[in-house]
Amino acid sequence: SNNGCKTNYYEFTSEVCHLCHSSCDTCAGPNGNQCFTCDSSTPFFHIVDGSDNEGTCVADTGSNNGCELGSYLATDFTCHLCHSSCQTCVNPSDDQCL
Repeated sequence: SNNGCKTNYYEFTSEVCHLCHSSCDTCAGPNGNQCFTCDSSTPFFHIVDGSDNEGTCVADTGSNNGCELGSYLATDFTCHLCHSSCQTCVNPSDDQCL
């Protein structure tokens, strides 16, 4: 539930709703990595590594499947961090740098 806030807003305090990031349809907070669901202009959702259900929304999977540099898209559609020695990778081992 959005706790009484309309779509594109999140509950800031019990009385105040604030606008979500433009990429989010519903969210937990103001940042682009706090989306629960995505705006139609950025429909591809990636759960942020280590988060239960907050994530980022991107317009296309494009380069690196929509994951930030230094991470890769795992089979659970979540972006996970690459090994520290890799800038791009396909899995977390240090021998899987691209």
